[in-house]
This record gives sequence, C-alpha cells and structure tokens, in this order.
Amino acid sequence: MLPKRHIEVVYIQDSDSESDAKPSPSIYEPDEPEYEPEPEPERKPKAEHDQEKKPKLKSEPDQVGGSTPKKRRYLKPKIPWSPEEDAILSELLEEVIKTYIWPKVREDGRLTHRSSYGCQYHAKFKLDAL
Repeated sequence: MLPKRHIEVVYIQDSDSESDAKPSPSIYEPDEPEYEPEPEPERKPKAEHDQEKKPKLKSEPDQVGGSTPKKRRYLKPKIPWSPEEDAILSELLEEVIKTYIWPKVREDGRLTHRSSYGCQYHAKFKLDAL
C-alpha cells in the first residue's frame, strides 16, 4: 500500500508581530494525484464460487445399479512373441541393466555393500524368472 501524501504549510513570521502570521504562498503539492486504492471486488464464499464454475451434469443410469455407460476400448488381437523378438528384448534389457542399475544403486545407497556385477547379475536373474 502506498503512503498518503501530505501538503506542507509553512508559516512565515515577521519580526513585528506574531498575529500577522499567514500561510506561505509556496505550498508543496506533488506532481501526481494522491493515491486512492481501488475498491476490491466483492468476494464470494468458496462453496458458491465453485458451484458457479462447474455446471451440474445429469446423466441417466442405464441399469438399476446407477452406473453410467463407459466408452469401451477395443484391444488389438494378441500376437505371440517370436524367439528373435525375445532375444532382442533380452539384449536391450541387459544393456539397460549394465548401464543404469549400478548408478541407481549408488544413488539410493541401500545396496552399496553389494558389487556392481552382483547387482547386475541378480537383476538379470530376476528378469529371467519373470
């Protein structure tokens, strides 16, 4: 909030008498008009505010249970993995394990008593078991 500005009046006294004291014609007035804050908009309680933004939607239930129909997702038919694809995926996983497992283990700090090779070997073993 900006401070209010005041007009300063300076009284000049003559040495003859104190009763003739008059305001000085040189009164300081600021160049810009006095600051007046704008009135704040009227605020509504949160409950009323939220109700205005979100219109209520009515949906008719299709069954006795009261649930509304959902959009169905159709899946593509399942295609079995070929041995070549399995080999490619295994190679990719092995590379990911070699590259990213040990830095992640070191960052975590809970398995640093294990070796890099031990973590990689155990991770590959766990993946093969899946």
